[in-house]
Amino acid sequence: MLKKDCFLIGKTLKPHGYKGFVKILKEKTLDLDIQKIDFFLIDQNKILVPFFIESLKEINSNTFLLKFEKLDTKEQLEKILKKDVYVPLKWIIKSKNNQTNILDFIVFDHERGILGKVDYIDTQTAQKLIYVSSKNHNFCFPMHEKFLLKVNIEKKIIDVKIPQELINLN
Repeated sequence: MLKKDCFLIGKTLKPHGYKGFVKILKEKTLDLDIQKIDFFLIDQNKILVPFFIESLKEINSNTFLLKFEKLDTKEQLEKILKKDVYVPLKWIIKSKNNQTNILDFIVFDHERGILGKVDYIDTQTAQKLIYVSSKNHNFCFPMHEKFLLKVNIEKKIIDVKIPQELINLN
C-alpha cells in the first residue's frame, strides 16, 4: 500500500507488559472505526508493512494498546518500536466532535469537475449517505468504495465517480 493512500496516525511507543502488547501514540486527533481495522501499516525502511491485529483497545483519545499477531516477545517488538504507524484512509471516518472528517471537502469528478462540497453525512441509514451542495444543484450518494475513489485529507478533496443518473435522482 502506498503512503498517499494512507494516513499517518502516530508512532509505536514501548512494550506494555510481557505478553507482546505495545502502545501507539496517536499524533492526530481523529477517530477510527476500530471495529473494522484489521491491521496497521508500520514504516520499515520506507516501506509500509502490514501488521495484523490480534487485540486492539483505545486507552484514551491519543493512545492505543494493541497486540499484533505473531509478535509475542520483547525482541520481536523492538523491531517496530519508535516507527511511524499508518492506517488506510478507508478506516478514517470521524473527527473529534463526532462529525465526519470529510465535511466541507470538495467533491471532484474527473469527468464533470467540481460537483460541490460535502454538506452533511447521514449516518442514520443502513448505508451512510454523503450530501453534496453547490450553487446549482444539491444531491446525495452512498458512502461506498464504488463511488469514493480517493480522499485527500491534506487538500480536502474527494475524488469520486458518480453516474449522472444518481446525481439526477436528487
